[in-house]
Amino acid sequence: MQDLDLKRLARAAPLPCLTALACLAQAAAWALAAAWASGAGSGPALAAAAFSTAGAVICLADARSRHREYLRLKALLARFGYRDRLFALMAGSRCQRDAALLAAREAGCLDRARAFYGSRGYCRRHLLPDRVLADPRTLLDPVFLKATFFRT
Repeated sequence: MQDLDLKRLARAAPLPCLTALACLAQAAAWALAAAWASGAGSGPALAAAAFSTAGAVICLADARSRHREYLRLKALLARFGYRDRLFALMAGSRCQRDAALLAAREAGCLDRARAFYGSRGYCRRHLLPDRVLADPRTLLDPVFLKATFFRT
């Protein structure tokens, strides 16, 4: 198994990593609140800490998936060179575009990749995946969840 480089993970998936850190900070705050609470008052705070921790785990799973996509695209760029259709596959969400742009930067085609995404109307403020914008119920779809977190 390939070693996980935390710097590259953070660069390939900055939003999931930052969200995971925020969830962990929130979990720590809830855990402190539970420690300060007495008896029955600590239950809801412990539950909130557990949910925050679960959120962090989900965000880290997403970050790992984006890192794997980055590695895959980097290998494809080394093998085939720049191809618009490689970047079109990763245009669906901001996290995928971040991973693709890091692979493009390391392959020496960052300007072409940015121009490609710009020509499709994407900019830095587009955070939500296209499928979620089209139908917010997609977040609960098992197919979407599998493609997001378990793509190989």
